[in-house]
Amino acid sequence: MSRFSEDQDIESELVAAMNDFTDSTPVPAYDPAALIAARRRRRPQLWALAAAVVAVAAVGTGVALATGGDSPTPLPPASPSVSAASHAPSPSASATPSTVPPGAANIDPMTAQMDALRTVTVAAEMYENPATRGQVKLDAVAARFTSPAAFTKAWGNGGLGVTCGQVANGALGGGADLLLFKGTHQLSRMPQFGYDPESTKLTGVTCVDAGRQYGDPVLTGVYGKLVSGAQPAKGMIGPKVPSATCGRNPARTWYADDPGSGTLVEGWKLRLDGYGPIDVGIDPNKGPGQVFSVTCPK
Repeated sequence: MSRFSEDQDIESELVAAMNDFTDSTPVPAYDPAALIAARRRRRPQLWALAAAVVAVAAVGTGVALATGGDSPTPLPPASPSVSAASHAPSPSASATPSTVPPGAANIDPMTAQMDALRTVTVAAEMYENPATRGQVKLDAVAARFTSPAAFTKAWGNGGLGVTCGQVANGALGGGADLLLFKGTHQLSRMPQFGYDPESTKLTGVTCVDAGRQYGDPVLTGVYGKLVSGAQPAKGMIGPKVPSATCGRNPARTWYADDPGSGTLVEGWKLRLDGYGPIDVGIDPNKGPGQVFSVTCPK
C-alpha cells in the first residue's frame, strides 16, 4: 500500500471520529442571563452579577424619595418605620387572575422577569415620594404579582415592603441583583423577589444584606446627584449632551438596567420617574468617567 493511501485512510478515520463526537455531543442551551453575566464581568467599573436564574430567580428591587444633597443619612430599620412615605395607607388590590399575560409566551424569561421587576421598583420609588405618588397606578402594580395577597404583603406600608424599609432615590439592576441608592451612596439592604416563570409574575419579596457590591460610579455620580437636587462634578456630562434628563426637570427618581458594553464605551437604559427608556452612553476612560451621549425616546 502506498504512503498516499495510508494518509487517506488515516484522514478518513479522523473525519469519522470527529463526526461521531459531533453527533453524540448535545448542543449547549442558550442562556441569555448567563450571557449578560459574562459580559458584565468584563466591566471592571460595574458590579458583578450573581449567577443568572431563569426558572426561579431571586430578583432585587428598590425604593426612592428625592432628597437634597447626597450626604450619608441613617437608614430606617428593615421593617417599615415612620417616614414621609410610611403615612400612606397600604392599598388593597382587587382580585387579578394569575394567568399568563397576552403575548407572554413570545417574551424570553429574562426579559419578562426584568420587566416585572422594573415596573414594581419604579412604582415603589415614585409612590414613596409625595411629588410623584399620584402618578402610580396601584392596580397595574398589583397585576404584576401572582395574587392580591402576594402584592399586599410585598408592597407593605406605602411601598416600603418593596424596599426593605429604606428610602432611596435610585436603583441599578440588570439581572438577578438590584442595588439601591440615596444620592450617590449605595444602601445596605436589597430585596430579592420570587418569580413565577409560567405566569411571568412576582410571588413575594425577601430582604437581604446587599454586601460589598459596586455600582456604576459614572451613572450614580450623574443621576444620583441630579435626582437629589445637586449638580454632578464638572466634566461628568459631555459637552454634546444638551440634557441629561431629556428635559424632565426636576427628576425625582432614577432606575437603570439592561446594561450594554463595548471596547471603549458602556451604556444603560434609564428611567426617570418612569419615563423612558433613555439610552445613556458612558465613556469610563474620560477623566473620572463621562456621560457622553443621551438618546431620548421619540
